[in-house]
Amino acid sequence: MSLGLSALRTALWYAHSYREVVACDNPWWTRLGVSGVLASGILWGSVTFIFSPLDESHLLFVALVVSGMCAGAATVHAAYFPSVVAFILPAIAPLAANFFILGNRLHIVAGFMSCILGISLCIASLKFRRWFRDTTSARLDLALQATETKDANTRLAAEIASHHSTAAKLQHVQKMEAIGRLSAGVSHNFNNLLTAIGGSAELILTHPGSEATRLSPITTIMQSVELGATLTRQLLGFGRKQTLMPQVVDVRNVVLSMKDLLVTTLGGYGRLEFQLDPAPTPAFVDTAELEYAIINLVMNARDALPDGGLITITTATVDPSAVDIATDGPVESLVMISVSDTGTGMSDSDRLRAFDPFFTTKEFGKGTGLGLSQVYGFAKQSGGDARVESQLGRGTTVSIYLPKVSIEAVAPDQTNRSSSGSALVASIFSGSHAGRRILVVDDDQLVLDTVAAALRNAGYKVAPFRAALPALDEVNGPHQIDLMIVDFAMPDMRGDQFAAKARLRRQAVPILFVSGYAEPMSLQSEPFVLRKPFSLASLLLTTEKAMHTAL
Repeated sequence: MSLGLSALRTALWYAHSYREVVACDNPWWTRLGVSGVLASGILWGSVTFIFSPLDESHLLFVALVVSGMCAGAATVHAAYFPSVVAFILPAIAPLAANFFILGNRLHIVAGFMSCILGISLCIASLKFRRWFRDTTSARLDLALQATETKDANTRLAAEIASHHSTAAKLQHVQKMEAIGRLSAGVSHNFNNLLTAIGGSAELILTHPGSEATRLSPITTIMQSVELGATLTRQLLGFGRKQTLMPQVVDVRNVVLSMKDLLVTTLGGYGRLEFQLDPAPTPAFVDTAELEYAIINLVMNARDALPDGGLITITTATVDPSAVDIATDGPVESLVMISVSDTGTGMSDSDRLRAFDPFFTTKEFGKGTGLGLSQVYGFAKQSGGDARVESQLGRGTTVSIYLPKVSIEAVAPDQTNRSSSGSALVASIFSGSHAGRRILVVDDDQLVLDTVAAALRNAGYKVAPFRAALPALDEVNGPHQIDLMIVDFAMPDMRGDQFAAKARLRRQAVPILFVSGYAEPMSLQSEPFVLRKPFSLASLLLTTEKAMHTAL
């Protein structure tokens, strides 16, 4: 009977384990389980009467077995107290009754001991149940808290990513606003450059004359092209989205290189004065961000001069003990760049909030309130600080303080490298390059003709193409190719895509990319890149370097 009951209970347990039980079924299964335990307890308790009368040795054996079964039941069913009681009471009660019926003193003591055993097991099971309940509840609470913490961390990471994305977009919008406000002055500057270039070209065509007569308009054309290229590079630097690596630069030289652009920014609404320290002022900064901060401050100063006035840009080396600023660490000296105006100024309350994001004293629609906050952020990220000094009616001064670094780390100035380009080309490329063949791909016919003519004059053989697909056919053909010069932006295929296909067939042939964009990401790992507009000297020098590297 015991084996049959055990088999039935085991079958019911498997049925419960492998069956999908809904919440409303739980009371039924609970009652069924307690009933099975009760039946088992009654079965074990009835042993003493089924085999009665028992001698003392057999009765002792039965007592030990029943006690062991009760202890096992108390352990197995400890999580649910009614099951423990359902087994122990019907199992112990008959045994204790049997001892009491025998009547002698030893048996009566054994009966009491049996009762005490049953009660002790029930109490122990009850305490274990409470401990099990509290422990399980605590573990569930910990698991819930862990889940909530994980969800909170996931939401926090998403919010941080969203914040960074929004901040990057706002910064880009601010840069685009700056470029928009520059557009009128920039168009004026480019119109001046085009006038100078066009007029000089007409002089050359209408007055051929001698070489000396043509020298002046040719020089004007080259200078105009250089100025236009500088202005374009600065605008692309302001508008780019990617973060640039900081480098050691002389702040004074950065300001000087921006002089024409800053004058353009004013657009006749004020006078610009420079008070630059003649000594070097090196700092470890992102050049494009420094330029953007300066032009932002100049535009703010211009807006504070409704009736015109003076804007002064100052660079100097200052002692950290003389200014109340916070830096990332101890520094021996600071580089200061300040922009001062004689405009409307700010109240003390506005001055204290000047670096707050989205705070602006301009009328609605004329400012985002991000300009000064980005200047402050740039200064802090560069290890320095920024300060505002202002009084109503007496103008404003915004100063950026940057840690000064060693002058030996500053790269040599290369702003005038193109002035001797013709002589350099003549000295390096006086020899013949017969036998070397270059593939040139550019969709702009004027650029293609110019590059091809320069290479032919240097002695190279040139295969020019205005589209990438015909050029690929040439690459896949049998003809000799010693170098490929490829434009980055073409209508049928980008330059980097062309290079990937070409390298499958001509892996050993070097590729020189030319691009009018601000350092496309896909070209940053390429060893040979020329940015438009480039001089013929740079073209020929880079061509020779690329070919020499491939040898």
